[in-house]
Parts: sequence; C-alpha cells; structure tokens
Amino acid sequence: MKRQLQATLAACAAAPYLTALFMLIIDLLRCSEPEVENALDFLIVLPIGTFRLPYFGLPLLCVGGLLAFSLHVLKCEAWWPPVVSGAVLGSYFGGWVLSEIFVKFPGLIVTGGLAGAACGWIYWWIGVHEESAGTLP
Repeated sequence: MKRQLQATLAACAAAPYLTALFMLIIDLLRCSEPEVENALDFLIVLPIGTFRLPYFGLPLLCVGGLLAFSLHVLKCEAWWPPVVSGAVLGSYFGGWVLSEIFVKFPGLIVTGGLAGAACGWIYWWIGVHEESAGTLP
C-alpha cells in the first residue's frame, strides 16, 4: 500500500501541471492568435501549475486517495481502470472545481480529462505496474 500512496501523491502533484500544459496545447490548436509563440512559452506551465497546486491539490488528494484505495481493494492490476477513473475525476475537476474560469475556456473538461488520464497512468505505472513487475527495490 506504500507504493499506492506514493503513486497517488505523484499523480496528484502532476495534475495541475499537466492540466496547464494541455490547456496551452488546446489553446495553440484552436486559437488563431495563441498565447504560445515559441517553445519557451511552454514554461508558463510551471507558475500556473504551482499556483494551482495548493488550490485544488488537497481536494484532489482526498478524492484521488479514495479512488486509489478503491482500486487497491478491488485489486485492479490492468492499466485501464486507473486511466479511465482518472479521466473521469479530471473531467469533474476541470468542469466543476475550476468552473470560475470555465466560461473563458470551455475546454477545461477535455483538458481535465486528458490530465486525469495521464495521472491515472502515472498512478498505475508507479503503484501497480512496478509492484506486479517487481522491478523497484
């Protein structure tokens, strides 16, 4: 269970950074005048993610911890249950928790879902995959 806890912490810490990254990528794809003009503009992800980490880090950690505990109790070792549940949780956080900026950027449900799926994969890779493979010390 120690690995699942570490995996939950890692996934929840990565969530705001991934959400900011996917927001920039979707903005780049859909806007005629995107905020990103060169590769260094992607560094804006760092302050945005750091600012958002305390804002929705604790609620995400609580709900993500319950989700990780449920997956552990159900002994889900496949990759898709954490990825799908992470996508659902990310879409929820993107659409409801961040609803104050949802009006300006309606793609938050999509970016939250993508970031949640990536975080679910991070959880699976650290907490489940490596445990079943036995490659970590």
